[in-house]
Amino acid sequence: MLIYRRAVLTATTAAVALATTLAGTPSAAAGSAASGAASSAASGATLTLSRMSVEQRVGQLFMVGGAATGVDSATTAAISNYHVGNVILTGRSYGGTVATARVSAGLQALATTAATAGVPLFVATDQEGGYVQALHGPGFSEMPTGLAQGGLPTATLRSAATTWGRQLRSAGVNVNLAPVMDTVPSAAAAANNPPIGYYQREYGYSTATVATQGSAFAQGMATAGVSVTAKHFPGLGRVTANPDTSAGVTDSVTTRGDPYLAPFAAAIRAGAPFVMMSTAYYSRIDASRPAAFSPTVLTGLLRGDLGFRGVVISDDLGNAEQVAAWAPGTRAVDFLAAGGDVVLTVNATVLPAMYSAVLAQAKASATFRAQVDAAALRVLQAKQNHGLIAAPARYDYTGDGRSDLAVFRPSTGTWFVRGTPALGYGQSTDIPVPADFTGDGRTDQAVFRPSTGTWYVLGLPAIHYGQNGDIPVPADYTGDGRADPAVFRPSTGTWYVLGLPPVHYGSAGDVPVAGDYTADGRADPAVFRPSSGTWYVLGVPAIHFGQSDDMPVPGDYTGDGRVDPAVFRPSTGTWYVLGLTAVHYGQNGDIPVPADYTGDGRTDRTVFRPSTGTWYVLGLAGVRYGDPGDRPV
Repeated sequence: MLIYRRAVLTATTAAVALATTLAGTPSAAAGSAASGAASSAASGATLTLSRMSVEQRVGQLFMVGGAATGVDSATTAAISNYHVGNVILTGRSYGGTVATARVSAGLQALATTAATAGVPLFVATDQEGGYVQALHGPGFSEMPTGLAQGGLPTATLRSAATTWGRQLRSAGVNVNLAPVMDTVPSAAAAANNPPIGYYQREYGYSTATVATQGSAFAQGMATAGVSVTAKHFPGLGRVTANPDTSAGVTDSVTTRGDPYLAPFAAAIRAGAPFVMMSTAYYSRIDASRPAAFSPTVLTGLLRGDLGFRGVVISDDLGNAEQVAAWAPGTRAVDFLAAGGDVVLTVNATVLPAMYSAVLAQAKASATFRAQVDAAALRVLQAKQNHGLIAAPARYDYTGDGRSDLAVFRPSTGTWFVRGTPALGYGQSTDIPVPADFTGDGRTDQAVFRPSTGTWYVLGLPAIHYGQNGDIPVPADYTGDGRADPAVFRPSTGTWYVLGLPPVHYGSAGDVPVAGDYTADGRADPAVFRPSSGTWYVLGVPAIHFGQSDDMPVPGDYTGDGRVDPAVFRPSTGTWYVLGLTAVHYGQNGDIPVPADYTGDGRTDRTVFRPSTGTWYVLGLAGVRYGDPGDRPV
């Protein structure tokens, strides 16, 4: 997320200049709006949901199968006629990345305004490795089994998964239904465990190994820009039959507080956006229903005990023998009613019955309709996090999807946003920190008062969080669609985010550059170290990009949903964005204010020239808006 961007550029210089002794930790006023009950995140996903018909919302809750070599009429009809928003490439393809990319592109072309409200598809596949690898041929590596991957050094596996993920991404696949987080107790037990151990899909025979290696696989895929799916919750490592081919499959061992849940908890902590539900029975948790139909397992255990807030997808409900006793429509309704989000059916021919049952129930029951809306929003939020839906433009005060030209005038504490009335909010020593604190898709006027460590957000109660000398770094660190009050303390290199534990990441002299570098929908603590021109992003390898006199200007310049390391070099007026060609735009003395002023989902190279109060946005005519001494916000 980039909601903090201009705030950092204007706040850093002012705050670092404050000479004061730092001590203690920030505290927040009790009962503040920021720490109150969570509400639905208003974002690009929310705005998209509001434009969708109920038929299109229901369509987002399905993932249908299509042959990896080329989809048939049942799959295309599912998208065009039933508004389905997600596809899994099934079977085996040996055509390579180029051939698979053609299949993916053909599917995406079906995601029209009429079909999916123009929202692109999640295109998924099973690319675990070994016996479970759908895509082969030129451009795809032959991946080892999960068990073999588990024996690799963790860093090696993470790097390999990044390579495999890039191969998927080049083929138009944006979701991998992996890693397998099931734990098989031993090599001897593997022989009697048909779904996992028999095919060596497990990463090892201990929960610690599975947690570590499965998370490494997930991190590598995420680095490559592929969303991952932790499966098969709450575990298939101790069953003696395969739910795909047998009925009555039951785990009689797993309990609600079982140690074998640890790998799933690790994947959730690592930010896995999807969790796949098993269709086995778990007699010691809920003996009456398969896990995929059990509110106790899905809502109570996964969402409640483990705190998962992402997308819950079912294992196959189309062909699996385990659920054959239920009518197709009942399978879909029961899964969603239990708290699920995406019904997976490998068999596209059963989709019409499933879709019709869910749509009918949504129209008949207000309670179920609310569940459908909530599930659709989670799917759309995942798509926004992945870059498939544009996030609202940062510094969009008017809600039109484009960043607005705006300045804060310290001499009078006045905000001037082009096209709107001037607003007095703040005083001369305040640091402007505009961001979307309320989650309505509009940037809020806000200031941080260093003298008292107080945040003032227009329309919200004041919050004391920070102290003199802190650098305010508001951003959406929790992924709920709202900016969180946060500060970076240069004296200790510590990040304080309201509602989260402090994190030490950085040192004196570093410039905070928080943003969503990993495309998981959450801002990452990050710093730019001018002394070495190095970028440090929490959880990501350090990158040398820039030099000591550069100004960091990170943003999503490529429109892929990830923040790109970037610098502006005042001495030459040159912009350097990692992976892109350098661009000369600006001059010494200009203030860089990158944001999406054109509404195309990409950050624009932009400068404000204080000497004339003029804005220059690359590709647009210069506009005079502001006076010398104003701060661009």
